[in-house]
Amino acid sequence: MSKNEYIIRELELKDLPARVKWMNDERIHSHMSYEIPITMDKTTAWYKRAKENKLRKDLVLEHEGILVAMTGVVPDKNNKTAETYIFVNPSMHGIGLGELAWFGCLANAFYLSNFEMIYSITNADNVRSIAVSEKLGFTLIEERNQDAKNRLYYECEKSSFNKNAFNFEIKKNKIYIYK
Repeated sequence: MSKNEYIIRELELKDLPARVKWMNDERIHSHMSYEIPITMDKTTAWYKRAKENKLRKDLVLEHEGILVAMTGVVPDKNNKTAETYIFVNPSMHGIGLGELAWFGCLANAFYLSNFEMIYSITNADNVRSIAVSEKLGFTLIEERNQDAKNRLYYECEKSSFNKNAFNFEIKKNKIYIYK
C-alpha cells in the first residue's frame, strides 16, 4: 500500500469500538441526529440489524491500515435511491478525509451497488460539506428547517457524479482511491 492509497471497504465487527468512540465525540454528534450515549451493546445490535438489509452499505475509509472515516448509504423504500452519511475520525478533521470517504461511498453506491440516485442532507452552516457536495456532483434540491437547524438537501445521479475528482479503481468489493 502506498502513502497516497486509501481503501473503502465494508464496516466489520472489529470496527465497532472506533464507531462508538467517534459517535460519542461532540465533534461528530453535533452534526448528526441520534441519541447519545452510543454504547457497544447498542452498536452491535444496530450492526446486526443493518447487515440484514443487503442493499445497505456501511463502509470505512482506511489508510495504511488505520480507520480514518466511516460512511455509507441507507436505501429508501424503493431500493433504487439512498441517503448518505459520513463522519471522520474526530482527531483527523480538516485534512480532506471526509471528501475522500464521500467520494469512495459514491463510487461504491454507483459502481458496486448500482443505485440510481444518492441523497445527502447537510447543515447549512457546514461550508466545507457544501463545497464538497458540489465538487462531487450533487445538486441542491431543497432547504428546510429540521431539528431546529437549517438543512440543505442534495441529490446526485450516477451521470452527474464527478468520478474524476480522484483516481480510483475497483478491486473485488473494495474501492481504492489515490490522492
